[in-house]
Amino acid sequence: MSGKGAIRRLYVRAIFTGFKRGQRVQHDNTALLKLENVHTSKDARFYLGKRAVYVYRGVKKHSFRKGPKTNIRCIWGNITRVHGNSGVVRAKFHHNLPPQAMGKLIHALPQQHLKIWSQIVYFGVICFLLFDPYKICNFWY
Repeated sequence: MSGKGAIRRLYVRAIFTGFKRGQRVQHDNTALLKLENVHTSKDARFYLGKRAVYVYRGVKKHSFRKGPKTNIRCIWGNITRVHGNSGVVRAKFHHNLPPQAMGKLIHALPQQHLKIWSQIVYFGVICFLLFDPYKICNFWY
């Protein structure tokens, strides 16, 4: 699908399957994500260190960073390591994911060292503007 009408995404879809757990104890601070079209641990290693975001709707509208009020919220995290042999990865989020998020969509972003992600929320739709990382590297270093 690389034609003119192809839809290009800047993220990989993942499903939050649950928390890391042993036989009796579950560890809520580590989430397990099944990445789309990733079936081996070798393929999953590419995503180590990448960012992941869970986008959801809250009840009340809030304004963040002096922007318009919206009820769309995000929980950001990092993919830390591979879990098993079937393309599942472990991720740690800044706030633990709620149990209601199990089975829901998580976005795994492909830029590992990207410094600036600008989040714009307008009319209840969330858009991410991605700046050129190569120009930004010269600015930051």
